[in-house]
Amino acid sequence: MTPAQYVVLCTACLGLIGAVAAAILPHFFVNKNQEVYLLKKQAILDSLNFLDDRMALYLGRTDDSIVTKSSEENLTLRARDCLNKLLITCKKKKIIETFCALVYPQGYGKSEPDLEDYITFKILCRRALGIGTKLARDAETIAFLSNLDDCGADACRVRKRAGKK
Repeated sequence: MTPAQYVVLCTACLGLIGAVAAAILPHFFVNKNQEVYLLKKQAILDSLNFLDDRMALYLGRTDDSIVTKSSEENLTLRARDCLNKLLITCKKKKIIETFCALVYPQGYGKSEPDLEDYITFKILCRRALGIGTKLARDAETIAFLSNLDDCGADACRVRKRAGKK
């Protein structure tokens, strides 16, 4: 083979390798991004489910209601799991801070979880998933179901937007 033929052969091989790499590599990156998004989505859903359970247990509690030690331990384990998942999947510090303020309000100068923080957390989660916040911000009311067994007016805690009647 002549040197010119080697150059042509090498150029053809490099072109073929480049074409194969260009066809295959995006699948690795797209799949990785999709996997991270799915992990983030699951972490957010788990944390929202946890917070719903925590808010229902503590905001609906009266002085004579009993929170058992096993329910406290279960919530603690779930809180740790949710926090770890959020820490490895969410980039925004505000999501982690708001979650922590809802889990441990005393560390943030509050006596109990704040419904405003809960609504903020939901808005931040929607933003982190790329869904947008228009629905959450423009909703006439944002309801929190505390006890479905209650059929009275206190079954849902409702926050009306400021300035709306």
